Amino acid sequence: MGIDRHPLPLGHYFFMLQRKDESILDCFFDSAIGSRHVAPEGHGLVHAYPTENASRDLLVLEDDEISDRIIEEIRKFVPAMPKEPLFTRVYRWDEAVVLPYAGMMRRVDTLRAQGLPSVQGLFLAGDYLNILANVNTALMSGIRAAEEVTQFLQSTEKE
Repeated sequence: MGIDRHPLPLGHYFFMLQRKDESILDCFFDSAIGSRHVAPEGHGLVHAYPTENASRDLLVLEDDEISDRIIEEIRKFVPAMPKEPLFTRVYRWDEAVVLPYAGMMRRVDTLRAQGLPSVQGLFLAGDYLNILANVNTALMSGIRAAEEVTQFLQSTEKE
Protein backbone atom coordinates (compact mmCIF):
# COMPACT_ATOMS: atom_id res chain seq x y z
CA MET A 1 0.00 0.00 0.00
CA GLY A 2 1.35 3.38 -0.95
CA ILE A 3 0.68 5.90 1.79
CA ASP A 4 1.32 9.60 2.31
CA ARG A 5 3.22 9.21 5.59
CA HIS A 6 5.13 6.64 7.62
CA PRO A 7 2.70 4.87 9.97
CA LEU A 8 5.19 3.27 12.34
CA PRO A 9 6.51 5.56 15.10
CA LEU A 10 10.06 6.92 15.26
CA GLY A 11 11.15 5.50 11.93
CA HIS A 12 10.54 1.87 12.87
CA TYR A 13 10.60 -0.45 9.89
CA PHE A 14 8.94 -3.69 10.96
CA PHE A 15 6.03 -4.81 13.13
CA MET A 16 5.81 -8.54 13.87
CA LEU A 17 3.05 -10.16 15.87
CA GLN A 18 4.29 -12.89 18.15
CA ARG A 19 0.95 -14.42 19.14
CA LYS A 20 -0.73 -15.57 15.97
CA ASP A 21 -4.13 -15.82 17.65
CA GLU A 22 -4.33 -12.06 18.25
CA SER A 23 -4.34 -10.92 14.63
CA ILE A 24 -4.91 -11.96 11.04
CA LEU A 25 -1.39 -10.65 10.32
CA ASP A 26 1.99 -12.23 10.84
CA CYS A 27 3.75 -8.93 10.19
CA PHE A 28 3.77 -5.68 8.29
CA PHE A 29 6.51 -3.23 7.44
CA ASP A 30 7.23 0.05 5.71
CA SER A 31 9.75 -0.59 2.92
CA ALA A 32 10.35 3.15 2.52
CA ILE A 33 12.07 3.16 5.93
CA GLY A 34 14.40 0.34 4.89
CA SER A 35 15.10 1.82 1.44
CA ARG A 36 14.44 5.47 0.72
CA HIS A 37 14.35 4.77 -3.02
CA VAL A 38 11.04 2.86 -3.10
CA ALA A 39 8.78 5.85 -2.35
CA PRO A 40 8.95 9.66 -2.47
CA GLU A 41 10.38 11.29 0.64
CA GLY A 42 7.93 11.27 3.55
CA HIS A 43 5.75 8.60 1.97
CA GLY A 44 5.49 4.94 2.93
CA LEU A 45 5.19 1.63 1.14
CA VAL A 46 3.55 -0.84 3.50
CA HIS A 47 3.67 -4.59 2.96
CA ALA A 48 1.46 -6.84 5.07
CA TYR A 49 1.60 -10.62 5.40
CA PRO A 50 -1.51 -12.40 6.72
CA THR A 51 -1.22 -15.55 8.80
CA GLU A 52 -1.56 -18.83 6.98
CA ASN A 53 -5.12 -19.38 8.22
CA ALA A 54 -6.20 -15.82 7.47
CA SER A 55 -4.71 -16.06 3.99
CA ARG A 56 -7.00 -18.94 3.12
CA ASP A 57 -10.02 -16.88 4.22
CA LEU A 58 -8.84 -13.72 2.44
CA LEU A 59 -8.10 -15.39 -0.89
CA VAL A 60 -11.81 -15.76 -1.68
CA LEU A 61 -12.50 -12.01 -1.21
CA GLU A 62 -12.30 -9.19 -3.75
CA ASP A 63 -9.12 -7.09 -3.68
CA ASP A 64 -10.90 -4.08 -2.13
CA GLU A 65 -12.29 -6.24 0.69
CA ILE A 66 -8.84 -7.69 1.39
CA SER A 67 -7.28 -4.21 1.46
CA ASP A 68 -9.98 -2.91 3.80
CA ARG A 69 -9.51 -5.79 6.24
CA ILE A 70 -5.72 -5.49 6.21
CA ILE A 71 -5.83 -1.71 6.76
CA GLU A 72 -8.35 -2.14 9.58
CA GLU A 73 -6.08 -4.75 11.19
CA ILE A 74 -2.96 -2.59 10.93
CA ARG A 75 -4.86 0.35 12.46
CA LYS A 76 -5.61 -1.77 15.56
CA PHE A 77 -1.89 -1.72 16.33
CA VAL A 78 -0.83 1.49 14.57
CA PRO A 79 -3.59 4.12 14.50
CA ALA A 80 -1.38 6.39 12.36
CA MET A 81 -1.94 4.04 9.40
CA PRO A 82 -4.09 6.00 6.92
CA LYS A 83 -7.61 4.67 6.38
CA GLU A 84 -7.31 5.49 2.68
CA PRO A 85 -3.95 4.62 1.11
CA LEU A 86 -2.84 6.29 -2.11
CA PHE A 87 -2.99 2.88 -3.78
CA THR A 88 -3.12 -0.80 -2.88
CA ARG A 89 -2.00 -3.93 -4.65
CA VAL A 90 -3.08 -7.41 -3.60
CA TYR A 91 -0.88 -10.36 -4.52
CA ARG A 92 -2.39 -13.83 -4.42
CA TRP A 93 -0.02 -16.73 -3.83
CA ASP A 94 -0.65 -20.03 -2.13
CA GLU A 95 2.48 -19.31 -0.10
CA ALA A 96 3.78 -15.75 -0.29
CA VAL A 97 6.62 -16.05 2.21
CA VAL A 98 9.35 -18.62 2.00
CA LEU A 99 9.27 -20.89 5.02
CA PRO A 100 12.85 -22.14 5.13
CA TYR A 101 13.46 -25.64 6.39
CA ALA A 102 16.36 -26.32 8.73
CA GLY A 103 19.65 -25.64 6.96
CA MET A 104 18.10 -24.08 3.85
CA MET A 105 19.58 -20.61 4.33
CA ARG A 106 23.03 -22.11 4.97
CA ARG A 107 22.74 -24.12 1.74
CA VAL A 108 21.63 -21.06 -0.25
CA ASP A 109 24.57 -19.08 1.14
CA THR A 110 26.97 -21.90 0.24
CA LEU A 111 25.50 -22.09 -3.26
CA ARG A 112 25.91 -18.33 -3.63
CA ALA A 113 29.53 -18.46 -2.44
CA GLN A 114 30.63 -21.56 -4.35
CA GLY A 115 28.22 -21.67 -7.27
CA LEU A 116 27.55 -24.90 -9.11
CA PRO A 117 30.81 -26.59 -10.15
CA SER A 118 29.49 -27.32 -13.65
CA VAL A 119 28.14 -23.80 -14.29
CA GLN A 120 30.70 -21.03 -14.69
CA GLY A 121 29.36 -17.53 -14.13
CA LEU A 122 26.22 -18.41 -12.14
CA PHE A 123 24.99 -15.41 -10.14
CA LEU A 124 21.89 -15.60 -7.98
CA ALA A 125 19.42 -12.82 -7.22
CA GLY A 126 15.92 -12.82 -5.83
CA ASP A 127 13.72 -12.12 -2.86
CA TYR A 128 14.08 -15.62 -1.40
CA LEU A 129 17.82 -15.38 -0.80
CA ASN A 130 17.35 -14.13 2.75
CA ILE A 131 15.19 -15.22 5.66
CA LEU A 132 12.45 -12.64 4.99
CA ALA A 133 11.38 -12.37 1.36
CA ASN A 134 10.60 -8.78 0.38
CA VAL A 135 11.33 -5.99 -2.09
CA ASN A 136 14.45 -4.83 -0.24
CA THR A 137 15.90 -8.34 -0.20
CA ALA A 138 15.30 -8.70 -3.93
CA LEU A 139 16.87 -5.31 -4.68
CA MET A 140 19.92 -5.94 -2.49
CA SER A 141 20.46 -9.41 -3.93
CA GLY A 142 20.22 -7.94 -7.45
CA ILE A 143 22.81 -5.29 -6.60
CA ARG A 144 25.07 -7.94 -5.06
CA ALA A 145 24.68 -10.19 -8.14
CA ALA A 146 25.48 -7.26 -10.46
CA GLU A 147 28.64 -6.52 -8.45
CA GLU A 148 29.62 -10.20 -8.67
CA VAL A 149 29.02 -10.19 -12.44
CA THR A 150 31.17 -7.06 -12.82
CA GLN A 151 33.96 -8.64 -10.79
CA PHE A 152 33.68 -11.87 -12.81
CA LEU A 153 33.83 -10.03 -16.15
CA GLN A 154 36.79 -7.95 -15.04
CA SER A 155 38.68 -11.09 -13.98
CA THR A 156 38.00 -12.83 -17.33
CA GLU A 157 39.26 -9.79 -19.27
CA LYS A 158 42.66 -10.21 -17.60
CA GLU A 159 42.98 -13.84 -18.73
